[in-house]
Amino acid sequence: MKPKIMLENEEPSDPSWASPMKSHRRVVIERSTFAGYFALILIVTMWPKPVTEGASEVIIEEVLRASREAGAPESFNFNALQLAANVAMFVPFGALLAMTLTRKVFWIATVSSFLLSSSIEAIQQVFLPERQGDPWDVLMNTMGGAIGATVTVLIRMRTQRNVSKGVATFQGR
Repeated sequence: MKPKIMLENEEPSDPSWASPMKSHRRVVIERSTFAGYFALILIVTMWPKPVTEGASEVIIEEVLRASREAGAPESFNFNALQLAANVAMFVPFGALLAMTLTRKVFWIATVSSFLLSSSIEAIQQVFLPERQGDPWDVLMNTMGGAIGATVTVLIRMRTQRNVSKGVATFQGR
């Protein structure tokens, strides 16, 4: 079942599950943004050397120091930061993918997060000798994609409820 995107001149067969009506420009912007973010994920995850080497080490130490100064517990270490970063990296992926889908099939964003993350980790393990595939990364990335998709659907539902009540919403035009 291919997800359908409604354009402005179409009527939804089931309005409660439909995506908001979208202009052609909005569809192009959403898809382009998704493609750009997808490319960014591939660049970050397929880089031959781990992000923890080189200049990134200084940034990581600075983030950990700033986190502790802001009140994070001493147990918030590199491993905790890495888990949080894996979730955070896939939240926009899930959100952007869910924007292009109807609510009825938003779960595809979560499944896609799992499949992409699993592929990335397998490629890292097999083809990138300085990288290491990690099942925890798959779990955290999938959670991030699910969070992004869920937030997108909740915002869409609230926006559609407000529109049906006659409450003004930003149309982005």
